[in-house]
Amino acid sequence: MGPVLLSHTHHRITYITVDCIILIMVEVVSARVDEDTRRRMRRLRHVNWSEVVRAAIKEKIREEERRREVDPADVEEALTLMDRVRRPRPGFDGAEEIRKWRDLRR
Repeated sequence: MGPVLLSHTHHRITYITVDCIILIMVEVVSARVDEDTRRRMRRLRHVNWSEVVRAAIKEKIREEERRREVDPADVEEALTLMDRVRRPRPGFDGAEEIRKWRDLRR
């Protein structure tokens, strides 16, 4: 829906009024709760349950986004540990060890 133009004429002067209509789209999300929870929610009518749910969803999003952030110091520590574990040990033959355990299963 575009702007609405209204024209008013007074003594040969034309006034044009432009009204802007701003539409804000809001998604609707539904959630199911058990009967007992719904009954208890109804008793607490003063609580804005939509706002409670919105706040919980936003907090969960922040929490998950923080979990995905990677600290460079943690990456460096992980690489160091991997290198230490990966270093070959004298006298250890990985293929021979695998063969030994496979033979023991038979």
